[in-house]
Amino acid sequence: MQAATQLLLNVQQRFKTTLAAHPALEKLLAKQSSLRAELPSVWLASDHATELCITRPELLLDLLVQGDLRLDYGDWFAHLQAFQLRQFPSLTLTGNDMLPALQKLLRNFRQREWLRIVWRDVNGHATLQQTCEDLSALADTCIRFALPLLQTQLIAVHGEPRDSEGNVQELIVLAMGKHGAGELNLSSDIDLIYAFPEDGSTHVDGALQPQAQSCTIQSFFTRLGQQLLSVLDTITADGFVFRVDLRLRPYGSAGALALSHAALEEYYLTQGRDWERFAMIKVRAVTGQAAAVQAMAKMLKAFSYRRYLDFATIESLRDLKRQIEQQVRRKSMQRNVKLGSGGIREIEFIVQVFQLIHGGRHPRLQQPALRDALAALVDEGLVAAEDADVLLSSYEFLRRLEHAIQALRDQQTHDYPDDPLAEHRVALTMNFIEAESLRAKLADVRSKVALHFDEVIGSRDNDSAETTDVGLQQVWLGNVDAERARSLLTEGGYTDAEEVLKSLDNFRRSRQFLGLDRRSRERLDHFMPLLMTKVARETAPTQAFLRVFLFVQSVVQRTVYLVLLLENPVALQQLITLCAASPWVVELLSRYPVLLDELLRPMKQPPLLPELRSLLNQQLLRSLSQDVEGQLNVIQYFKQEQVLIVAAAELSGAMPLMKVSDYLTWIAETVVEQVLTVAWQLLTSRHGY
Repeated sequence: MQAATQLLLNVQQRFKTTLAAHPALEKLLAKQSSLRAELPSVWLASDHATELCITRPELLLDLLVQGDLRLDYGDWFAHLQAFQLRQFPSLTLTGNDMLPALQKLLRNFRQREWLRIVWRDVNGHATLQQTCEDLSALADTCIRFALPLLQTQLIAVHGEPRDSEGNVQELIVLAMGKHGAGELNLSSDIDLIYAFPEDGSTHVDGALQPQAQSCTIQSFFTRLGQQLLSVLDTITADGFVFRVDLRLRPYGSAGALALSHAALEEYYLTQGRDWERFAMIKVRAVTGQAAAVQAMAKMLKAFSYRRYLDFATIESLRDLKRQIEQQVRRKSMQRNVKLGSGGIREIEFIVQVFQLIHGGRHPRLQQPALRDALAALVDEGLVAAEDADVLLSSYEFLRRLEHAIQALRDQQTHDYPDDPLAEHRVALTMNFIEAESLRAKLADVRSKVALHFDEVIGSRDNDSAETTDVGLQQVWLGNVDAERARSLLTEGGYTDAEEVLKSLDNFRRSRQFLGLDRRSRERLDHFMPLLMTKVARETAPTQAFLRVFLFVQSVVQRTVYLVLLLENPVALQQLITLCAASPWVVELLSRYPVLLDELLRPMKQPPLLPELRSLLNQQLLRSLSQDVEGQLNVIQYFKQEQVLIVAAAELSGAMPLMKVSDYLTWIAETVVEQVLTVAWQLLTSRHGY
């Protein structure tokens, strides 16, 4: 406490010298006593903000004169233009001197706004969400302000980058990560990808400089992207605007700086990796023409979100998390509130895994911001409201702590301070009287997050090992001769071992099996012994196995469905029970494996007619599909889903035969009514009433 008090006294003394040299600032602060009373909180929270107050008092004066310190901005672009007119009226943003002039303007604007954002955050004038949105809007504004100026200058040298229809193209700047989600922190770098609609050559005709030389459109936008990087990232006497990372682009640092839509699509279609799918959840176009941006967004969403349930995502996230844990251990980063156990990244992973698994089927989950995605997960019934509350409150605490750590010196760090004074300052900024209280709260939050993370994404290896018969595993892998295999199958519980062995042998010789890639075989080798062990406990294990195995063969080219069953014991057991009871269920699920989604939860009583109508209406609204084909796909899935629920109720003995016919009739009525509505809307839109 004494050290913090002495720190404030020293700053106060230095600030008096500043005020003596700037009487206008002193006079204004004297009039605005409530704002002056907030200064010590800013100084305590941030050395960088302190230096801006003392060495750049004109920025603080401008904020006070304009009344912006407590203001929630609307039009950021207008604020930047007004700042230029007030502070740099003679600055020329054309000609050969444009680049250094632009760098100077944006760096000064960044310092002014950084001071404003920290002031609002520390003194409780902004929520965490508003602070993150402000920082993201600051980055957007600087990019949108600089890019047209740079492009105009480049057109004079190389001509216009027109598309096949003769329209001038614009660079599409894709913001990734926290920037894309509107969640930037106080000292974030910004991850960008440069794209453009079509390749070709620039056109030098028209009112351009006579010496203009044509180049490829890719070269044009590569140079434009390099200039934007220089404007934002280069360190000058005024500092920098934002650190920029361009390594998330295709092929990383070795890849082209700017790629056409077609080149991006080919890359993500043929070579896109799982971590890139996670990254694209938060992608957002900062610049670009509306039609080109819309086409780009559609393509990238198709890359991230699969139509089917994608439980293979969990495997990929486990691998990524293991890599992060190795990095944390190797670099002694246990104090890291972002990457360490129970940190920010684990909360992000929990939300992302649900988004990627279910996002193709539930478009409302396709949200870049974590807060919005978590709310959608609760609305869709995929995450319990109480779990979402724990995750959101933990996320907000950790992000506020991250801001407090970074505000100290405007450094890109996520490490909890080991210096007692720095820790005490962070604690006070977080409204904790003692550092010990902050430490206890942090430990509690990280413990809760780690527990949730393990429940959702934790390793399944131990559970699987406990429930798999080693002998049946050897049979599946073909590590024993035929006689020993029959003996192991019989010991495992199969009454007709010969029939099971024949089915396995036929499959292993089939083109289906021989054509599988390495990853699919690994999944199959993990799944089949577990399936054989569980089926052996059924009343008629041989018949049950042969039926379930038919389903397995139908989805063997799409082994993500096997991953779904591995990750969900309830779904696997319900699949076995239903298939053992009915070959019709086997046929239905083989034709529509997406219905496995319905097995993730214990089968419920089928809904009545009013509920059916309401459910189908809700599904159509949530699908966001405006085209007829999309609506009919939703209706078709709804019909198959509801029929499966009725079949399960009958097979389990929960519903008598006469009731079954009632429920099937209600399903048919609901579907016909909705199809009639779709047809009516289609016809009236084309031909009128």
